[in-house]
Amino acid sequence: IKSVKEQLLRQGASGVLMSGSGPTVFGLFTDQNKADKAMQAIGRHSRWNAYPVEIINENNYLGY
Repeated sequence: IKSVKEQLLRQGASGVLMSGSGPTVFGLFTDQNKADKAMQAIGRHSRWNAYPVEIINENNYLGY
């Protein structure tokens, strides 16, 4: 978990947390290019999976 968090921070995440008791770790990015590079970096590790998601808030909530 520590190595995943460190990798995300090295790639420019504004913040990194583990969800619950694991195994999910997520990083928050304000820059799409940095997020894309982080996805590539995480994808190089055979034991890790990375999935891009978009944060939903009142400005981009679709209502369903």
